[in-house]
Amino acid sequence: MIPVYARNTYQKIEAQGYQDPAEVIQILYDRVLKHLLWAGEGIEEKNPCKRGENLGKVINIISELNAALDMEHGGEAAVFLRGLYVAILVELPKVAITQDVEILKRSYRYIKRLNEIWEQTVIKNQLPGGSDPKAETIRPAAPSLSRQPKGLSMSI
Repeated sequence: MIPVYARNTYQKIEAQGYQDPAEVIQILYDRVLKHLLWAGEGIEEKNPCKRGENLGKVINIISELNAALDMEHGGEAAVFLRGLYVAILVELPKVAITQDVEILKRSYRYIKRLNEIWEQTVIKNQLPGGSDPKAETIRPAAPSLSRQPKGLSMSI
């Protein structure tokens, strides 16, 4: 199931014109953040379908990010990311049983910080004046994450 989901995600991203792996990672982080918020809404609304669907999507995306790590050449960063992704993957399934919004908040903070670091280090280097002159044409607008469910403050 994970490979099919990942393939479909990558095909959608590629169809939209995002072929740069750095852009794909950023988009996946953005999608994880959205689905974490929606899973929190599902808990607040007492909607197990919404909670479960979005938790499943988060778990699938994080699993793919984890599987895509280059442990041979990634150095300390890959080791750190592997540990973080595995920790998130161990904790998230608990939410389906416990309805523990704190797990969602913690996962949200970690992924939001990773996304910020990714934007500052990788994406920023592709902007004009950086290392990739064609980045102006491939940089997508970041999706708005301002819509947060009541009582589920996900700020760092």
